[in-house]
Amino acid sequence: MMSWLPDEWRVPAVFTAIWAGVLVYNAAHPWFWQRAHDMAWLVAPILVLLGILLLRRSRVAWWVFFSFGVVGVVMTATQAASHGGSPQWLVGTLVGLAQFALLLSPAMRRFVRLHGRLAPSPG
Repeated sequence: MMSWLPDEWRVPAVFTAIWAGVLVYNAAHPWFWQRAHDMAWLVAPILVLLGILLLRRSRVAWWVFFSFGVVGVVMTATQAASHGGSPQWLVGTLVGLAQFALLLSPAMRRFVRLHGRLAPSPG
């Protein structure tokens, strides 16, 4: 799997793929564009920009995703509990936890920390 990517890019690539998949999934549903979500047209491009910045090793983008992750996991878990553990909310909670785990992984933190510098030589 993903053997064509350098090791340092694997976790960020998986995180970005999951994150982009969730964004596309949500945007494909009419409820995302309802009046209750009237800022969706603005938030979606901002999230895309943050994703690009994260892949450019931006620490600020990492902190924004970290903040969104904390709030998102708590809110999704709370909603899952209040909806009686419906499958959609449970899957959303698990996907959010997986994204948060990837974001906090040592590989992702090392990826952002290197910020344009050459990776330390092995050995």
